[in-house]
Amino acid sequence: MSFTVYPAVDIAGGRCVRLLQGRFGTETVYSDDPVKVAIGFSRAGARWLHIVDLDGAKTGERKNRDLVLEVVKMASCPVQAGGGMRSLDDVEEVLAAGANRAVLGTVALEDPEAMARACARYGERIAVSLDAKGGELASHGWVVGSGVPLLEAVKAFEAAGVAHFIYTDVARDGMLSGPDVDGLLRLTEATS
Repeated sequence: MSFTVYPAVDIAGGRCVRLLQGRFGTETVYSDDPVKVAIGFSRAGARWLHIVDLDGAKTGERKNRDLVLEVVKMASCPVQAGGGMRSLDDVEEVLAAGANRAVLGTVALEDPEAMARACARYGERIAVSLDAKGGELASHGWVVGSGVPLLEAVKAFEAAGVAHFIYTDVARDGMLSGPDVDGLLRLTEATS
């Protein structure tokens, strides 16, 4: 078994931030220049970067779109980008700009057919974000509970062609308490 650490560059209000348990209004600002942070990770030897437009994830409007696209173009390592991608046009734009993967979240729950079309068209270049709150998936920047059990959803997503998942236990996110190893083990047992 192997794994890759993905340094994350979360962008809200044009700044590189960390939220506590996904709650907007609890931001710790790390930099006013997310592009510089991403390039720093890349130059330090990151094998991948994970960049998220948090405002886009919450509202569906990719408010930090230009910053995300700039990171995609400037990074010297592979980049997966997400946050606010609600259509195939959004996916096409970020992949055409050079992202190696587009990360889908809310759209996977609200429009599974669109997610399946993205997987059919782009295959390994699509990942789905599994943002869990109390064992159920959350959407819209982790603000809205879906009522969909995590393990049920991951099996359906895998059957629809999703090859990559990004798991977050929202209760632990931003708390600097490490990953949810038990949750990760349950996910690896539930997927192929």
